[in-house]
Amino acid sequence: MYPGLFGEDSLITLGQARSGDITVWFTAWWVWVIKAFSLNTHAIPMLTLAGVLIFTFSVRDWARAVLPDGAARTWAIVVLCAKPHVGGLGIQVRHDAWMTAGFLLALAAIARASTNGRLTASDYGRLIAAMVLIPTRHNGLGTVIVTAVLCGIAMRGSRRIVLPALMAVAAGVFLITQAATVAAGRPHSIDPAQAVEWMMADVSCMAADGTVHLTDDEWSGLQPIADRADWPQPVACRFVSPLFIAPSFKIDAVEA
Repeated sequence: MYPGLFGEDSLITLGQARSGDITVWFTAWWVWVIKAFSLNTHAIPMLTLAGVLIFTFSVRDWARAVLPDGAARTWAIVVLCAKPHVGGLGIQVRHDAWMTAGFLLALAAIARASTNGRLTASDYGRLIAAMVLIPTRHNGLGTVIVTAVLCGIAMRGSRRIVLPALMAVAAGVFLITQAATVAAGRPHSIDPAQAVEWMMADVSCMAADGTVHLTDDEWSGLQPIADRADWPQPVACRFVSPLFIAPSFKIDAVEA
């Protein structure tokens, strides 16, 4: 039940949940979810159990909504849920499975509604659950909005049902994100440094390539963040960049 605890992301969010010092490097709402399901980190197996059950249910619900009835669908659900993509990811303390579960529940609801011509009480319940699950990742809101636009284009016959449903989910995700951010005492929902973390890792990877030569103008924009010698990081090409723990790294310069 504990494999996710060995990941850096898991340790960071669990530490924030335990201490109460919640940042927005991950969404503040995700840390609140961890606190709630793990009983303030006193029962972490409850969190991982809830994660795998929610993820598994959402995969099953989505499959039942979009795949033809029959033995093939049943076996597809069984095999998929038994694979690490669902079972292995679900038992980790990571927000990826929780947000994906929210999307699957929302898609299952609108798939049924497009077939039946209306949303049922259970569909509304799934949409509400999606509002709670999707804000566990920063990219949840944007993905819902893009999905609403694409569904509005592709599902013209069900547009009057699908668009309001997905926009309501987007509004719920936004409100929950903002409320959790305010409750954590943070002025904005996304950390400025986290927003460009992978871009900085790409630069570190590129700077480590002996065939790439940055100009003086390019270095002038990078050196306020870290010394020239610390920017080239070969490890950044395949994993989290060590630049972020370099002695010369200045996170305040990134946020500025």
